[in-house]
Amino acid sequence: MKYTLKKSKKAFLYTKDDIAVEVNDDFMDITGYSKEELLGKSIEQIIDLLRISSFNYNQNLNEEYSYYFVTKLDKVKKVNISFSLLEKDERKKYYFDEKNCFFIEDKVSFMEKIWTKDQGEFAIWESENLIMLQCSEGFSSFFRLSHSKKENYIGKNIKEIENKVSDISKVLKKAIDTGKAQMIKESRHTFNSEESYWNFNMIPIIIKGKVKYIIQTCSNITEKVLREKIIKEQNIKLIQTQYDFFNTMINNLDLPVIRLSYPDFKIKTLNHKGYILLKRLKPEIENLEKLKGIRCANIYDNFDEKCLLNHIKNILENKDKFGIRKRFVVSGEETFMNMVHYPLIDIDGKVLEIIQIAVDVTEEIRTNNKVEKSLRIQQEVFANISHELRTPLNVIFSAIQLFQLYLNKDNLNENKNKIINNLYIVKQNCYRLSRFVNNIVDLAKIEAGNFKLNLCNENIVNLIKEIVKYSVKYIKFKGVNIVFNTNVKEKIIACDSYELARAILNLISNAIKFSHNKSEIYVELVNKNKTVEISVADNGMGIDKNYYDIIFHKFKQIDKSFTRNAEGSGMGLYIAKSIIEMHSGKISVESKIGKGSKFKVELPSKILKNNHENNNHLRDNLDMINMEFSDIYSS
Repeated sequence: MKYTLKKSKKAFLYTKDDIAVEVNDDFMDITGYSKEELLGKSIEQIIDLLRISSFNYNQNLNEEYSYYFVTKLDKVKKVNISFSLLEKDERKKYYFDEKNCFFIEDKVSFMEKIWTKDQGEFAIWESENLIMLQCSEGFSSFFRLSHSKKENYIGKNIKEIENKVSDISKVLKKAIDTGKAQMIKESRHTFNSEESYWNFNMIPIIIKGKVKYIIQTCSNITEKVLREKIIKEQNIKLIQTQYDFFNTMINNLDLPVIRLSYPDFKIKTLNHKGYILLKRLKPEIENLEKLKGIRCANIYDNFDEKCLLNHIKNILENKDKFGIRKRFVVSGEETFMNMVHYPLIDIDGKVLEIIQIAVDVTEEIRTNNKVEKSLRIQQEVFANISHELRTPLNVIFSAIQLFQLYLNKDNLNENKNKIINNLYIVKQNCYRLSRFVNNIVDLAKIEAGNFKLNLCNENIVNLIKEIVKYSVKYIKFKGVNIVFNTNVKEKIIACDSYELARAILNLISNAIKFSHNKSEIYVELVNKNKTVEISVADNGMGIDKNYYDIIFHKFKQIDKSFTRNAEGSGMGLYIAKSIIEMHSGKISVESKIGKGSKFKVELPSKILKNNHENNNHLRDNLDMINMEFSDIYSS
């Protein structure tokens, strides 16, 4: 339904001694009553005339109170009422500020189009005070008020019209309290010794998380209940199907609902949400009315009529579920909808039309994709960890089996050199396992914010020089040469020498792993006054610029295969980056494929005022050096 916002009306009436003495045109316009019908009446009579329930006669000056009222033409409207005192002539001025009430107009119009006498009657209740806002013409028959017209009880509280049917208000309140639809089947009632049976539903309409209205439907099923068993069984299926259909549709009125003809799938009617959906798919659509009679094939891209016909057939044969997932592109954005189809059939099982409801599941699909991506990442991490643990363990187990073989043959002395070599291999792989475990522990500390530095004033030049010195023996097997250059002999900065050494050793270790035989690695320290720059460069295989950020993420490697040229867990660069950033520094990389890489570390030239002696010298931490190079020389 298309809405047009009305111009705000300033409706008011004046009373003196509680008698209406003046009304303006806007007041008569919104109520439908003339001056002759209003002037001279007391305010209490006017409130009764407008059927305003529980009106507050003692409301405070200039404060607004919200009410529903019924016009002369039995149309329900919502207003905010306030009043003020005019001291000059001791009159009261009542203001009626009309509020838009699209819900009632929309839903009643929709239900009147689809509802038939065979399906019963309906009423709409306001949830706060259980005031009847609107109903179908024959709704009074349920309350045995057939002598009266619906305008005699629209705007009244349930207690005023219930007529001893106390369970109705109870069920209404239960629907409001639970927010769930309530249904009573074959409810037995006796009026003047006459017995009747009724089915009724209370369907809560939730707006912004709160029950605002209740739609009540009721059907007199006395004849059905008293009918012969065979006839009853034939009709129960039809009635139940219709009720299930309407319950589901009403509960989903906030979704796009479209009625389609069958089997040509032309649009018969649709709600406002349905119009908005189709307008998004086809922006050239001018208005809702122009959609009626158009085939779905002219609106939906890639609409497969044969597929939908087969889908409806399978629904009737209980082979398919009601929904089909469809992908649309709306304004360049991918959108996913579950298109739910409900066939509306007659007593002979013939399909009359199709109710199509669209449910937007885009966020659900996106969330599922994120979960799947997260699971893939976890699988990669576990596979990586498994490989890092299995490789050194296999080497150690192989060495143990070889020792066992020598023991069984009692030829230890004859194989002394082999045993020494294998012990070295075992030791290196133990270093590798220790490094891996230490990295896991440090990674957990970093993630939890518990990783701490022990800062001291250090000569950074001597520290880097020692690191290069102890690295030499690990590069001989590849015939790689390492060169150290500096533009200053001494530079004191505040740092944790142990952790900073780990970070630099990791960069040198990576340079060795990815360098070609008989190549060179360049380590350079440059004093820039406010900062110190340390770089490690190689002329190895290089890194694609698309991977510059990825290599610093935990458990990320460019080569994920188990036969990669260089071993590693994918934690080293992440931990090194974290250590450098804890020093208030930064790390970056420059590289070209086939020409090598250059990692730069920039540290601030700061010193501590209250320095303490550092006893943690690099020469005393050879185990740490062995661990950092363990994945180079591990076999």
